[in-house]
Amino acid sequence: MKNVDFHADDYALSVHTSKDILNCIRAGRLDSISFLPNMSCFDRCLFLWKEEFRENKPPAVSVHLNFVEGLCLTASDGADLLSDSKGYFKTSWKKLFLYSFSPQREKIKSQLKAEIKAQIERLQQALSPGFTLRIDSHQHTHVIPVVFDALVEVLHENRYNVEYIRCCRDFILPYFRQPSLLPGYRPLNMIKVLVLKLLSFRAAWRLRGTGFNGMYLCGVFLSGKMDLYRVEKLFPSLLKAALKRGKSLEVLFHPGTLLEEETGRDFPDPDAVSFYLSKNRKKEYDAVFRNHLKV
Repeated sequence: MKNVDFHADDYALSVHTSKDILNCIRAGRLDSISFLPNMSCFDRCLFLWKEEFRENKPPAVSVHLNFVEGLCLTASDGADLLSDSKGYFKTSWKKLFLYSFSPQREKIKSQLKAEIKAQIERLQQALSPGFTLRIDSHQHTHVIPVVFDALVEVLHENRYNVEYIRCCRDFILPYFRQPSLLPGYRPLNMIKVLVLKLLSFRAAWRLRGTGFNGMYLCGVFLSGKMDLYRVEKLFPSLLKAALKRGKSLEVLFHPGTLLEEETGRDFPDPDAVSFYLSKNRKKEYDAVFRNHLKV
């Protein structure tokens, strides 16, 4: 991989979100994207993708595993801990984390394994059978212990050709070495960074000896605040810190905006919908378009 990977999450979250991301790709501003396999708009977004890359080479694609929104692909197979009576996910980040220490851990892990396999294979078959997989997840749920253990077992049992699994390790110190940016930091994001960092250490331990060399991640600490000024101000120190540790840097954006008329059963959490509708997503879109950080 290159030293830097400019990445967009949430392709196929909605049609409008996907069109925004395609605009960024056309402008040559993205190295990779994450594709949600389970949302109601999947077929329409897949059509847009295939039309766009009928002749042109697409960027790298990650399976954006999703267990908190949209349709549970294995609902009809008895995934009662994951899905409601209508076949939509009823879990959350918090619920999945608690399942890691619950008497129902083995049951939820079994259901997660079936769902992970279904989501991977749906995207594989839709794009190109045998294509090299990259793995990440919506809301970074894949590093939750029971989810990650299920993922590792699925990858091992099915011998998937996996190039990359996102390691959710964002830095901390470089952000505090820029005093002018401190007022814009969100305390909740700092907590997220610390939690994901701890869980990523466990994930890295589970992957020891497999050859995976996970990148550092820029995008959690500034989630909702990835505007051009902050990104360009912090980028040199973040890249330097990653390279010093022998890693690459994944710069994560959410440049796709959801339209009000696209909200519905896929989105059970009002707070998440507010984030998808936020003007900050337009700022991230602008940051992708206007950055000059390609290396």
